[in-house]
Amino acid sequence: ILSGVNLSSFEITGFDISPGTLFLASAGRYSQLEISRGLPDYWKNNFFESTPGNTWTLKPEIRSMVTFKKRNLQDDLTNLGLFDLVLCRNVAIYFEEDFKKDLFNRLAQVILPNGHLMLGGTESLFTHQHLFSAENVSGSFFYRRK
Repeated sequence: ILSGVNLSSFEITGFDISPGTLFLASAGRYSQLEISRGLPDYWKNNFFESTPGNTWTLKPEIRSMVTFKKRNLQDDLTNLGLFDLVLCRNVAIYFEEDFKKDLFNRLAQVILPNGHLMLGGTESLFTHQHLFSAENVSGSFFYRRK
C-alpha cells in the first residue's frame, strides 16, 4: 500500500490503564468526525473501510497487526520489549515533573537506539538531552534516542 513498505513487518501495540479505552480502541471503529480529524484521505481509503452508521473500521489486515494491553505508565516498562517508535502524545502533561523525568528515563530503556519518541505539542524533553536529540521530520517533531 505504501511504496517500499512491507506492512507485514509492522507490529503495533497500544497501552492504556483504562479498560473502557482499550475496549473502544480494540474495536478499531471510528465515527466520521473522529476519522476526519487530520487523517489524510489516502490513509482513510487504504487502511479503513466504510461501515454502517456513518463509521469507519480498520481493515482486517491492518487490525491483525494491532494488539492492546492494559498498562500503567507507573509500572516497569522493560518487560514490554523494544520499540522503533513510541507515541506518547498528550499523556505526560498530566503528571508532576518528577514523574515525567522518571517516565522519560524508562521510555528511553524501551526505545531502540536511533528509535523515535513523539510527544504532544506542549511536551518537551529539554531535561533529557543526554538521552534524546530533537529532530524535525517533514514538519513533525520527534525525539531520536541517542
